[in-house]
Amino acid sequence: MAEKKKAILLRIPADLADALQRWSAEELRSVNSQIEFLLREAVRKRSGGRSPAGVSESAAAVVFADVYPFVQQVIGELRTLGLTDWAQRVERALSFSGTPGEMLLNLRATLGELKGAAVILPDDLDRTVGGIVRVLARGED
Repeated sequence: MAEKKKAILLRIPADLADALQRWSAEELRSVNSQIEFLLREAVRKRSGGRSPAGVSESAAAVVFADVYPFVQQVIGELRTLGLTDWAQRVERALSFSGTPGEMLLNLRATLGELKGAAVILPDDLDRTVGGIVRVLARGED
């Protein structure tokens, strides 16, 4: 089941929108995902280092360790399929995160985008990605 998200209208100055567009392109994210990432980071900092869902970093580290081998498998299979842009996005979700909780949030957002993208994945890979997303969602609860 897909994560429920609330749609909001955001009015921002054109120069800020342009800067967000450039920044998100540099990090291989959609503008929407970049804004979500920035908002989650701000909430995490404000809440004293805990993820928005209140998961401790040690609990997040355990969840991350559980899914890491599967994430590496997904990256390899994406490269084999010629989907190097997606493989790089997943790698960036891992490498641009400072804490395990941030990695969970970034990885979940990136893999969620992959599941929702107009990319046809082999059934096994699609199930693996879906399974990782479900585990990450439980890790945030």
